[in-house]
Amino acid sequence: MVESSHNCLKNKLSEVQRSLNNYPTSGRGSCALKRQSINSLGATRVSDTTLPSAKTHAGLDIRAILEHLPHRYPMLLVDRVLDVVPGQSIHAIKNVSINEAFFMGHFPHIPVMPGVLMIEALAQAAGILSFQTMGQTADPSSVFYFVGIDAARFKRPVGPGDQLHLKVSILRAKGGIWKYEARALVEDRKSTRLNSSHRT
Repeated sequence: MVESSHNCLKNKLSEVQRSLNNYPTSGRGSCALKRQSINSLGATRVSDTTLPSAKTHAGLDIRAILEHLPHRYPMLLVDRVLDVVPGQSIHAIKNVSINEAFFMGHFPHIPVMPGVLMIEALAQAAGILSFQTMGQTADPSSVFYFVGIDAARFKRPVGPGDQLHLKVSILRAKGGIWKYEARALVEDRKSTRLNSSHRT
Protein backbone atom coordinates (compact mmCIF):
# COMPACT_ATOMS: atom_id res chain seq x y z
CA MET A 1 0.00 0.00 0.00
CA VAL A 2 2.79 2.41 0.91
CA GLU A 3 4.71 1.46 -2.27
CA SER A 4 1.61 2.09 -4.39
CA SER A 5 1.12 5.57 -2.86
CA HIS A 6 4.80 6.32 -3.40
CA ASN A 7 4.57 5.37 -7.10
CA CYS A 8 1.43 7.49 -7.50
CA LEU A 9 3.23 10.51 -5.99
CA LYS A 10 6.22 9.99 -8.32
CA ASN A 11 3.89 9.91 -11.33
CA LYS A 12 2.21 13.16 -10.27
CA LEU A 13 5.58 14.87 -9.83
CA SER A 14 6.65 13.67 -13.27
CA GLU A 15 3.48 15.15 -14.81
CA VAL A 16 4.15 18.52 -13.12
CA GLN A 17 7.76 18.47 -14.34
CA ARG A 18 6.67 17.76 -17.94
CA SER A 19 4.14 20.63 -17.74
CA LEU A 20 6.84 23.03 -16.60
CA ASN A 21 9.24 21.90 -19.33
CA ASN A 22 6.56 22.50 -21.96
CA TYR A 23 5.52 25.92 -20.54
CA PRO A 24 6.11 28.69 -23.16
CA THR A 25 8.95 30.95 -22.07
CA SER A 26 10.49 34.21 -23.21
CA GLY A 27 14.12 35.15 -22.52
CA ARG A 28 15.00 33.63 -19.18
CA GLY A 29 11.44 32.46 -18.75
CA SER A 30 8.25 33.82 -17.24
CA CYS A 31 8.83 31.98 -13.97
CA ALA A 32 12.28 33.52 -13.66
CA LEU A 33 10.86 36.97 -14.35
CA LYS A 34 8.18 36.46 -11.72
CA ARG A 35 10.77 35.35 -9.14
CA GLN A 36 12.90 38.39 -9.97
CA SER A 37 9.88 40.66 -9.50
CA ILE A 38 9.06 39.09 -6.12
CA ASN A 39 12.68 39.38 -4.97
CA SER A 40 12.73 43.03 -5.98
CA LEU A 41 9.61 43.73 -3.93
CA GLY A 42 11.07 41.89 -0.95
CA ALA A 43 14.18 44.06 -1.11
CA THR A 44 12.26 47.36 -0.96
CA ARG A 45 13.66 49.51 1.84
CA VAL A 46 11.47 51.28 4.38
CA SER A 47 13.21 54.54 3.52
CA ASP A 48 11.92 54.23 -0.07
CA THR A 49 8.27 54.00 0.97
CA THR A 50 5.93 56.88 1.74
CA LEU A 51 4.46 56.91 5.24
CA PRO A 52 0.68 57.34 5.44
CA SER A 53 -0.69 60.82 5.96
CA ALA A 54 -0.97 62.06 9.53
CA LYS A 55 -4.65 62.84 8.88
CA THR A 56 -7.03 59.95 9.43
CA HIS A 57 -10.43 60.52 7.84
CA ALA A 58 -11.83 63.69 9.46
CA GLY A 59 -9.51 63.47 12.47
CA LEU A 60 -5.84 63.70 13.42
CA ASP A 61 -3.50 61.10 14.88
CA ILE A 62 -0.77 61.77 17.44
CA ARG A 63 1.78 62.87 14.82
CA ALA A 64 -0.56 65.55 13.52
CA ILE A 65 -1.42 66.60 17.10
CA LEU A 66 2.29 67.14 17.80
CA GLU A 67 2.41 69.40 14.73
CA HIS A 68 -0.46 71.51 16.09
CA LEU A 69 0.57 71.79 19.75
CA PRO A 70 3.83 72.94 21.36
CA HIS A 71 3.08 70.76 24.43
CA ARG A 72 5.04 67.60 25.14
CA TYR A 73 5.05 64.91 27.86
CA PRO A 74 3.95 65.12 30.60
CA MET A 75 1.73 68.07 29.65
CA LEU A 76 0.38 66.79 26.33
CA LEU A 77 -3.22 65.88 27.19
CA VAL A 78 -4.78 65.09 23.79
CA ASP A 79 -4.28 61.57 22.39
CA ARG A 80 -6.40 61.70 19.26
CA VAL A 81 -8.75 63.97 17.34
CA LEU A 82 -11.83 62.11 16.14
CA ASP A 83 -13.33 64.98 14.18
CA VAL A 84 -12.47 68.60 13.48
CA VAL A 85 -14.39 71.18 11.47
CA PRO A 86 -12.17 74.26 11.02
CA GLY A 87 -13.94 77.42 12.15
CA GLN A 88 -16.56 75.45 14.05
CA SER A 89 -15.75 72.56 16.40
CA ILE A 90 -13.48 69.71 17.44
CA HIS A 91 -13.99 66.33 19.13
CA ALA A 92 -10.85 64.88 20.70
CA ILE A 93 -10.06 62.26 23.32
CA LYS A 94 -7.72 61.87 26.27
CA ASN A 95 -7.17 58.28 27.47
CA VAL A 96 -6.69 58.43 31.22
CA SER A 97 -4.19 55.81 32.46
CA ILE A 98 -3.07 54.83 35.96
CA ASN A 99 0.46 55.59 34.68
CA GLU A 100 -0.29 59.34 34.61
CA ALA A 101 2.30 61.12 36.74
CA PHE A 102 -0.29 63.19 38.63
CA PHE A 103 -1.97 60.07 40.11
CA MET A 104 1.11 59.50 42.29
CA GLY A 105 0.02 62.38 44.50
CA HIS A 106 -3.61 63.09 43.49
CA PHE A 107 -4.55 61.02 45.40
CA PRO A 108 -2.56 57.88 46.29
CA HIS A 109 -5.58 56.18 47.93
CA ILE A 110 -8.23 57.40 45.42
CA PRO A 111 -6.71 58.42 42.04
CA VAL A 112 -8.62 61.38 40.59
CA MET A 113 -7.66 63.48 37.58
CA PRO A 114 -7.25 67.10 38.73
CA GLY A 115 -9.98 69.39 37.46
CA VAL A 116 -7.42 71.94 36.28
CA LEU A 117 -5.92 69.29 33.98
CA MET A 118 -9.33 68.56 32.48
CA ILE A 119 -9.56 72.28 31.73
CA GLU A 120 -6.04 72.14 30.26
CA ALA A 121 -7.02 69.19 28.03
CA LEU A 122 -9.99 71.19 26.74
CA ALA A 123 -7.69 74.17 26.15
CA GLN A 124 -5.31 72.01 24.09
CA ALA A 125 -8.19 70.73 21.99
CA ALA A 126 -9.21 74.36 21.47
CA GLY A 127 -5.64 75.18 20.44
CA ILE A 128 -5.70 72.46 17.76
CA LEU A 129 -9.04 73.82 16.52
CA SER A 130 -7.58 77.34 16.32
CA PHE A 131 -4.52 76.22 14.33
CA GLN A 132 -6.74 74.17 12.01
CA THR A 133 -8.99 77.19 11.49
CA MET A 134 -6.00 79.42 10.66
CA GLY A 135 -4.51 76.74 8.40
CA GLN A 136 -1.29 76.76 10.42
CA THR A 137 0.78 74.40 12.56
CA ALA A 138 2.71 75.10 15.74
CA ASP A 139 6.41 75.94 15.78
CA PRO A 140 8.82 75.90 18.76
CA SER A 141 7.92 79.53 19.58
CA SER A 142 4.14 78.99 19.44
CA VAL A 143 2.23 79.78 22.61
CA PHE A 144 -1.32 80.63 23.57
CA TYR A 145 -2.65 81.84 26.91
CA PHE A 146 -5.85 81.68 28.90
CA VAL A 147 -7.38 85.12 29.34
CA GLY A 148 -10.53 83.92 31.03
CA ILE A 149 -12.53 80.90 32.22
CA ASP A 150 -16.25 81.35 32.87
CA ALA A 151 -18.90 79.12 34.41
CA ALA A 152 -16.60 76.14 35.00
CA ARG A 153 -18.47 73.21 36.56
CA PHE A 154 -17.25 69.71 37.51
CA LYS A 155 -20.01 67.10 37.47
CA ARG A 156 -18.18 63.85 38.26
CA PRO A 157 -14.63 62.66 39.03
CA VAL A 158 -12.44 61.20 36.28
CA GLY A 159 -10.05 58.36 37.07
CA PRO A 160 -7.86 55.63 35.58
CA GLY A 161 -9.50 53.73 32.72
CA ASP A 162 -11.78 56.59 31.71
CA GLN A 163 -11.75 58.00 28.20
CA LEU A 164 -12.30 61.74 28.33
CA HIS A 165 -14.12 63.11 25.29
CA LEU A 166 -13.18 66.73 24.66
CA LYS A 167 -15.77 68.72 22.70
CA VAL A 168 -15.02 72.35 21.91
CA SER A 169 -16.91 74.86 19.75
CA ILE A 170 -15.82 78.33 18.68
CA LEU A 171 -18.16 81.07 19.85
CA ARG A 172 -16.20 83.93 18.29
CA ALA A 173 -12.71 85.03 17.31
CA LYS A 174 -11.69 88.68 17.10
CA GLY A 175 -8.42 90.59 17.47
CA GLY A 176 -6.42 87.49 18.42
CA ILE A 177 -8.92 86.55 21.18
CA TRP A 178 -10.76 83.26 20.72
CA LYS A 179 -13.80 82.40 22.83
CA TYR A 180 -14.98 78.79 23.11
CA GLU A 181 -17.66 76.66 24.65
CA ALA A 182 -16.16 73.41 25.96
CA ARG A 183 -17.36 70.13 27.50
CA ALA A 184 -15.54 67.04 28.76
CA LEU A 185 -17.53 63.81 28.90
CA VAL A 186 -17.02 60.21 29.97
CA GLU A 187 -19.43 57.67 28.45
CA ASP A 188 -21.70 60.55 27.34
CA ARG A 189 -21.92 61.76 30.93
CA LYS A 190 -20.76 65.32 31.44
CA SER A 191 -17.67 65.71 33.63
CA THR A 192 -16.71 69.33 32.99
CA ARG A 193 -18.22 72.29 31.17
CA LEU A 194 -16.96 75.85 30.78
CA ASN A 195 -16.56 78.86 28.55
CA SER A 196 -12.99 79.97 27.97
CA SER A 197 -11.09 82.70 26.16
CA HIS A 198 -7.56 82.36 24.76
CA ARG A 199 -5.12 84.80 23.25
CA THR A 200 -2.99 83.53 20.34
